[in-house]
Amino acid sequence: MRSTILKFLILLCSVVLVLPGHTFAERSGEANINHLLEQCRKHIEAKEYEQAIPITQRLMAALWGRSAFSVRRFTPVTREAESFGDIAARETYVYKLGEPLRFYVEPRHYDLETDGKSYAFSVAVDFEVRTTDGGVLASKKDFLRKDYTFTEPVFDLYLNIEVSLSGAPAGEYELIFVFKDLTSNRQTQATHRIKLQ
Repeated sequence: MRSTILKFLILLCSVVLVLPGHTFAERSGEANINHLLEQCRKHIEAKEYEQAIPITQRLMAALWGRSAFSVRRFTPVTREAESFGDIAARETYVYKLGEPLRFYVEPRHYDLETDGKSYAFSVAVDFEVRTTDGGVLASKKDFLRKDYTFTEPVFDLYLNIEVSLSGAPAGEYELIFVFKDLTSNRQTQATHRIKLQ
């Protein structure tokens, strides 16, 4: 078991050396990441697993923010999620005119800013509706913004998004969402096709 954990830490260390750096990722450079790995290794060797856990969380926060910001499980849903992973997936992309459009999404690899006592993350979402020929029907910058503060790093965040296209005529549309990590000024995009009838 100890051998497996040490191999994982060595592999993790070798991965860290090739990851691109971001200034906000726990405000730590390679030296700090290697220091965290060494602290963790010492606790594991001494079988002090409980002491190793907060160190691995800090290490995860540093690596998390250095990975490419993205979203996953961008899913049309029938209702708002009440917790992480609570996805009531919608079975069709066809909506009635005036029906609210609801989505579940999980931001990934956002940057956690820290002052050493707490962690913070801010996300904003831009929204655009395009016709099938590429024309912009409507757009809204920062139509959703969330600011989070935690006492420990958190990696399981989700967003409930609800959009109304009242007044839009029947037809097919492409919805474009731009998710912005305001902590590090990185962004990613997700799209979804719908049909109003």
